[in-house]
Amino acid sequence: MSVVVAIKDKEKDLIYMGCDSQVTMGTGKRTLKSVNNFKIWKVDDMFNCLMGGVGARRDLCFLRATPGLIPTTNALINQLSYNEVVTDIVPSMIQTLVSYGLYPKNPLCKPAFDDDGCGGSMGALNSQFLIAVGGNLYSVGVDGTVEEVEDYIAIGSGGDLASGSLLATEKTKRTPEERIVKAITAAARGDAYVSKPIIVSNTDSEWFTIYGEEIEKISSDHMEMATKGGKDGNSKDDDKGKDDRPANTKGNGTLLRKK
Repeated sequence: MSVVVAIKDKEKDLIYMGCDSQVTMGTGKRTLKSVNNFKIWKVDDMFNCLMGGVGARRDLCFLRATPGLIPTTNALINQLSYNEVVTDIVPSMIQTLVSYGLYPKNPLCKPAFDDDGCGGSMGALNSQFLIAVGGNLYSVGVDGTVEEVEDYIAIGSGGDLASGSLLATEKTKRTPEERIVKAITAAARGDAYVSKPIIVSNTDSEWFTIYGEEIEKISSDHMEMATKGGKDGNSKDDDKGKDDRPANTKGNGTLLRKK
């Protein structure tokens, strides 16, 4: 599978999210190198709306390409409520996947008698997701269950290893980004389905930061490489240099912005 990690920064009222870059197909594996294939993404190019997913790659592809999953009004007020995720966003996600023929009419039910019933046992999706808007963070389980996250979370096959690392660094002075890099590094060392580079972003920036051995290989025509960033190239983040990036990680961070 994969690993996607998120941390809530209560002081700054924003969410940090990171992921690995491996996709596994049978006995083979590939490294995702395009921003369009990252396991975390900006919803509708709104910098303060982040989603991440693990599981079936097809689910991630269709959902990230579907506009309007998170209403623009939520982005404008920089807030997203638990009820909105449960009653609006998750049903929209499921309906999108059903409409493309990826799941039966009601994927969360295994009907006992007909295609429209729900007389059987609980069904499941093939993927899990994290949704972040501003300082609000939610996880969506394979059965559609929504959990509001108040500290940190890791999902995917490397989730247990990453969670252990997050617990170990909870009381340290490491920044959220440092903790995410360390957690995914731990998952990559112990999980066959997780590997670098590590992709990190947050709900206060348009930029993705890349860490890992293959950093120099990640590039494409629709991405701009820079040494510093910010929402419009001249924000407060522009004053930060390389020394401000997470320490004790292998490879320097390269900031990428989608054109």
